[in-house]
Amino acid sequence: MLRSYFVLLTVMLLFSCKEEESGRTDENLAQHLSTGVWEISYFEVNGAIRTEEFQGIDFIFYPDGKAETYRETQLLQQGTWQTYVQSEKIKLELSFPQLQLLNGIWEQDFIRESQVKVKKESTKTLLILEKI
Repeated sequence: MLRSYFVLLTVMLLFSCKEEESGRTDENLAQHLSTGVWEISYFEVNGAIRTEEFQGIDFIFYPDGKAETYRETQLLQQGTWQTYVQSEKIKLELSFPQLQLLNGIWEQDFIRESQVKVKKESTKTLLILEKI
């Protein structure tokens, strides 16, 4: 009886993981980013960690594709963002006038409740945004 219960539980877990994986869409990424305020918790370019360049900067991603950066309550700049699917991969495109390192097309690696990880394979760049 205990063995049957364990097998049933294992099968249920496997099916629930597949459902979660099939739910990965660019709309999920867009909805996730457009709720709350975000900060860069990790930024790496070609093996060099450059997170400190973004310390104290908060990001707000609005559902209409506009974005703003703040230091405390002071508006630093406005930019744009969008999500889409290309070659079966979820993409995040960022454009900020003064944050050139963030600009361009990112590929979604994972989403967690309070974290989004994206990367650029071509430049070996990794960006982790964390909800604050």
